[in-house]
Amino acid sequence: SDVGQYASWRSDVTTVDLLPADDGKVFRETGSGGQITYRIETLEPPTRMVSRIADPSLPFGGSWTFEVAAVAGGGSRLTITEDGEVYNPIFRFISHFFMSPTATIETFENDLARHLARQD
Repeated sequence: SDVGQYASWRSDVTTVDLLPADDGKVFRETGSGGQITYRIETLEPPTRMVSRIADPSLPFGGSWTFEVAAVAGGGSRLTITEDGEVYNPIFRFISHFFMSPTATIETFENDLARHLARQD
């Protein structure tokens, strides 16, 4: 949930700017996807966070829900739910047939796994 540190471990993020709105719940990522502004809608440490794209000028939007739960025998399970929206029909066609619908989550998961492995 420390979005300000994303650039230190996410391969697709080069900088994160915490924006002075809504008590620090708005941030802008710059990376392989350009600049995207997000708003943290729900923050329930240490188990749940929901962030949503907060830029209505983009041809896409959506939310990401991160949920952490304890697992039997120790450890934790992270569930990420991406609820994406593609507004432009041409971009929707391109994203459906030529882009991976799971690429963003897979990159995040792989980067997080590498980051956590360095913490051990």
